[in-house]
Amino acid sequence: LFEGFVWQRIQLMEQSLPGWVEEAVRQDQFQMMSPPGSETEQRHSHSVFDIFQSFRDSKDQIMSLKWHNAHQHAKFMTRIAKAITTAVAKYAEMLDQRFQKQMQSTPEEKEDKWMNITKAFGTQKVDPYQFLPEVSGIFSSLLLVLTY
Repeated sequence: LFEGFVWQRIQLMEQSLPGWVEEAVRQDQFQMMSPPGSETEQRHSHSVFDIFQSFRDSKDQIMSLKWHNAHQHAKFMTRIAKAITTAVAKYAEMLDQRFQKQMQSTPEEKEDKWMNITKAFGTQKVDPYQFLPEVSGIFSSLLLVLTY
């Protein structure tokens, strides 16, 4: 009887995850969460942290039920894993789209913006090919997703 409510909750989570990802990316400025050299250096952006916290919270809600039927529990967790995998793919796709858009900037725009990010990183050397500051946040976020 209660199993039906668990499936409804999982279905609601499946429907909500794409919106959570879109909103997290929309609000993210793709700046590092904390600067290099700080005690809690975090080079990834906020969106990756926010969506993985949402994933963890959703999974934990089902785990906290301490479901006694191992087969049903495995089915729940498999469905959650599929939903999270779909959301991670959407996140990666959205970041790729942002990266592609950044790559369409003019060389002058890239150079001006790269000078700002190199100052933020404390380096003086500027490489010939320039990326916008957001690209660093995008790459760092993707790297965190891949190593999570």
